[in-house]
Amino acid sequence: MTSRPVPVGAAKSTARLLRKLRESQCEEAVELQVVEGASTPGGGSLPTVEPPTFCVAVCPVDGRLSADGLKRALVQEPDTPVVTRVRHDQVLFDVRTLLRDTDLDLCASALVDAVRAGLRR
Repeated sequence: MTSRPVPVGAAKSTARLLRKLRESQCEEAVELQVVEGASTPGGGSLPTVEPPTFCVAVCPVDGRLSADGLKRALVQEPDTPVVTRVRHDQVLFDVRTLLRDTDLDLCASALVDAVRAGLRR
């Protein structure tokens, strides 16, 4: 959880992902939280700087799912690979990278596909 006020973008991202999960009837398989994090640009003029950010954390609660499995499924998404990171057994979507509504819709659809695939195993 976060100790700072949650920015509108993070709240909007969480709500959008949750709505998509509810529509697909996958909402009981994972929990969503807003957590504080740090972005990692990794190159250019800021190779070691990690600016603060907020992330939507996807926490698997169904035993058939794991954070690593969801991350793997997201990056292997055939239409649009979704790059996330895993921390403390949570898949993190950095809100800083979800700049447009279309980005968020793609991530939400990919997450639903990944959760469904994990539940079928």
